[in-house]
Amino acid sequence: MTGLELEDFYKSRLLGRFPYSDCYWIAQNAPIKSEGLIPELDWYFANIAGYCSSASRLGNRPKGELQKAKKSLALNFFETFPRLAHIERLITPNQTPKLLERIEHSEQARLALLELLDSLEVD
Repeated sequence: MTGLELEDFYKSRLLGRFPYSDCYWIAQNAPIKSEGLIPELDWYFANIAGYCSSASRLGNRPKGELQKAKKSLALNFFETFPRLAHIERLITPNQTPKLLERIEHSEQARLALLELLDSLEVD
């Protein structure tokens, strides 16, 4: 995706209500504390959304900032927060559809951002 396509993807797929009810369901069924899950998901989604929202202008940023972006985007959610890996099996179309959709869209955006950063020759 180009930077402009990523910005459109952000507007159409990454904006919207946070999937709190799905997170509460996971917290009850994992069991884990929602206070531990929600902030990590929120940070992860916001990090990706922030870069997507200005993707067409990433080339204007200093190289050091782009390297930092690439590092923060290098891992998926469960690699970033391995202590939550056990909940991945609970994220399903039937039980947590909104969370699943947000994770899938964020993953698409994350991978596209990494490709964009590679095209900008960020090491």
